[in-house]
Amino acid sequence: MIFLDIDDTLITHTRALDAAAVEFGMRFKDRLPHYQDFLSAWSQSFQRHMQPFREGKISLEEQRRRRMREIFQSDLSDGSADELFSSYLELYENNCKLFDDVLPFLDSHSGEKLGIISNWRTEPQVGKLEKTGIRGYFSSIVTEEMAGAPKPNRKIFEYALRVSGCRAENAVYIGDNLREDAKASGEAGFRGVWLNRDNLKCEENIESIPRLTEFRLLPNQSGYSNIG
Repeated sequence: MIFLDIDDTLITHTRALDAAAVEFGMRFKDRLPHYQDFLSAWSQSFQRHMQPFREGKISLEEQRRRRMREIFQSDLSDGSADELFSSYLELYENNCKLFDDVLPFLDSHSGEKLGIISNWRTEPQVGKLEKTGIRGYFSSIVTEEMAGAPKPNRKIFEYALRVSGCRAENAVYIGDNLREDAKASGEAGFRGVWLNRDNLKCEENIESIPRLTEFRLLPNQSGYSNIG
């Protein structure tokens, strides 16, 4: 069975984040105190407030509200901050696209069982698959929220195996992050494959491909014989 990551593997996540930030700044430039430095301030605010959220010290909503108040340098109400962040999310979602190798890859492996293992919450991640029209390719979708642990924690990979009925030795995982995807899935017994779109230097013991269409199944990983 072939499992895949979503962000920056199937969906242009980082490009969408960057494009949305530019568009958001332009939309609200008359309200931003330091519009010329907006992108730098946006990035710094993200890093500053995402960390306490990841550590469980604040909620996702509070993280977003703090960023809006900081960016606009205003004591915004919760409702106003939420409304502003919703505008950014809309821009991000509109900028999420498929990489050009995704549909050829999915179509060429339509006879295989395909699954998703992704960090983040279930609703927005599944929403990306639906909006880009590829949700139907996947028989199994596992998120950090479902598994109770994010990559690179081994638990998320083990959870995906349980819910899909696949054995680790017959499972492949393809993702763009060397540590969280290729290495972590390999440590969980998968065939871990690094989607190395930027052709960065690769360690000798890591399987790397520059495009999804370069991936090839091994004989014991084809068909439905991987169902345990």
